[in-house]
Amino acid sequence: MSAPAPAPVAARWQTMWCPRSTRLRRIGRGSWRSPCSGRSSWRASGAASCTILRDCACGLWNGLVRGGKRRFMSTVFDYLSASRAQCLERRALGQGRSLVIWRNRRDRIDYDEPQDHTVSLYLSGGHGSRRLDRGGAKGYPGALCVMPEGERSEWEINADFRFAHLYLPDEELRYFYARTHDRSPGRLCVAGRTFDRDPGLIAFMRALIGADDPLAREQALTGVMGVLVASGPDGAQRGGLTPAVSRRVCAALRDQMEHPPGLSDLARLAGLSPWHFQRMFRVTHGVTPHGWLERARTARAQEMIAQGKPLAEIAAACGYSSQSHLTRAFSRATGLTPARYRAAISP
Repeated sequence: MSAPAPAPVAARWQTMWCPRSTRLRRIGRGSWRSPCSGRSSWRASGAASCTILRDCACGLWNGLVRGGKRRFMSTVFDYLSASRAQCLERRALGQGRSLVIWRNRRDRIDYDEPQDHTVSLYLSGGHGSRRLDRGGAKGYPGALCVMPEGERSEWEINADFRFAHLYLPDEELRYFYARTHDRSPGRLCVAGRTFDRDPGLIAFMRALIGADDPLAREQALTGVMGVLVASGPDGAQRGGLTPAVSRRVCAALRDQMEHPPGLSDLARLAGLSPWHFQRMFRVTHGVTPHGWLERARTARAQEMIAQGKPLAEIAAACGYSSQSHLTRAFSRATGLTPARYRAAISP
């Protein structure tokens, strides 16, 4: 009797994790899809199998070197991109935040400890959507859900519906919390919600979806984040810089923005070693010293743009090496170029 034929390469590796989504998915007889390679079909043989294995091996390595709780974590956007959901519109809001309009029908999605916080608002339909891990609770038009980072959930969709997702990186939300409440970001605990009817949060989400200028968008986004950081219970505060040291360090960064002090200089101001200072700064503010400085630079640039200052002057005052450097950093932070931002806020 001849030995059984070995399993196809892709079949033997189908449980390998990919960098941007879940596992390899079968999309037809003999076909496999790798979410990290886009939505193309790959045959389980030859060069295509090698491509799948290469992409997934890169994903495994990326997951291992990250370490900690973020190992193998995918965002809700990644999970939906690998499902039957259709992305209708996607808007970048700066600092890793984004608003996406989706459409889906007849699907089953399991979010396994996703990265980033997600605020969901059902725009039309929704009666066919159920959250299986919450006793099969059913959705409805206008339903609101909040899925905190790391919260597992299982969903079943049996009818066509449209919904909006707002994705907020954990670091950005903690930074906002620290600035808003002048408290350690480690105390923030975002509360999950399933098919809620919070009129304030729903109003901010609808305003964000309909916003057609930067100011309205920024106001609505601030409103959403304000509700999220105000509604969750506080956790225990652990360490961090004292208020006096924190003010002294931030003043040094703000006043010397054109030529900011180095990490050793800041640590000396705080009376700590560079390693310990960087760790305590993040506990206090939710971001690294460089992350705090970049946000302060963006805020100053916005103020100077509103005052009508030339971009070259703004770049120099905010510590950017050139006008093009300002444009790249500003676009990354706000989703708009300085020129578009100036045009949008002009009366």
